[in-house]
Amino acid sequence: MLNMLAHNDNAPLEHQEIRLVRDSLNIDFVVQDKNWNVFLSQNQDKMADIIIACFKHSKTELPSGQDNHIAIILTDDADIQAINNQWRNMDKPTNVLSFPVFERHEITDKSYLSQPILEFGDIIIAWNYCQNESNHVNIPFDEHILHMIVHGTLHILGYDHINMLDAQIMEPLEVKILKEFGLENPYSFNDE
Repeated sequence: MLNMLAHNDNAPLEHQEIRLVRDSLNIDFVVQDKNWNVFLSQNQDKMADIIIACFKHSKTELPSGQDNHIAIILTDDADIQAINNQWRNMDKPTNVLSFPVFERHEITDKSYLSQPILEFGDIIIAWNYCQNESNHVNIPFDEHILHMIVHGTLHILGYDHINMLDAQIMEPLEVKILKEFGLENPYSFNDE
């Protein structure tokens, strides 16, 4: 897993880790920017439930009695920019990055189940970028972050939106999961 990458060594670390277990999945929340502390304390259960909903809707099995993991790294713009530059050659911040361990075919053909420890991957989210983005499209910050959790988790589970065909599968699934939690279609805000 990549959680060691998500911090600038020159900045003071306000590091906190919280592990929640849901349906045989260890969800590690790694806070690397203190701005996330209040948000996480108020939303960690909902975030965990949404992650599990992503697994269920994608029909990704979580073997019981096995060590299953996913990490959510909550950081700032400087850290996500450094990671974005290192891994995608894009020297700019972004809202969310996902680093899946398995390829889509390993999820769909269930070959990932042969692994003794299932580390699905890391999702990294930037506070400042998401704050600005939610203000720009005029949606509540918490709803935007919950969308980023869904979006990032589906990437971890092999979904993508690079081409139109993939986007036509991934985006409706995002909307369906968010609706289950009483959240609006995030893509409808882009039409205004």
